[in-house]
Amino acid sequence: MSLVGLSLHGLSLSWALPATAALAAAQAGIMLVDEVYYHRRRRLGRFEALGHPADTAAFLAAILVPALRAPTPGNLALFAALGVFSTLLITKDEFIHARSCEPGEQWLHALLFVLHAPILIGIAAIWYDRPDAAFLRLLPAAVGAWGIYQFSYWVGEAWRPSTTRFTTSSGSAGTRTTDIPSPSSGPNPG
Repeated sequence: MSLVGLSLHGLSLSWALPATAALAAAQAGIMLVDEVYYHRRRRLGRFEALGHPADTAAFLAAILVPALRAPTPGNLALFAALGVFSTLLITKDEFIHARSCEPGEQWLHALLFVLHAPILIGIAAIWYDRPDAAFLRLLPAAVGAWGIYQFSYWVGEAWRPSTTRFTTSSGSAGTRTTDIPSPSSGPNPG
């Protein structure tokens, strides 16, 4: 088979499926730790709360091409363009991360960046070698489910007013603790 002048006759791609599945599993595990340990603890600002589902949607758009289309030169070009866009888009939050993330969270983000492109390359190899592989359809289902979670949790969280506890004193009447909406009207201003 030949895609865009690339001929892989005689080259075994048997490594692609197990390697890409392992990389995708590692990416999922790292994202889960990032989400549960770091994001929930520091809470995401509106930009990140919207940006993370956008990152997932861009990655999903790229991996849906091999899931739904034959490996033709035009489809490969579409996959490559969406993959490059996804790879660049995931870096958009780094200016916020530089201010708001602990070193451990930044290290997890670095690992996620390092895994992103090899996973896309592995998907391309699987698509080329075994376009009917179930993995090409299972991964988008998992990524889509993750995106639905991100959107439903973080977008709602981004516009939920946070509350601040404060104590007031009214002369001899004593003190009173009240919950009021905070002026920031959101979790983290980032």
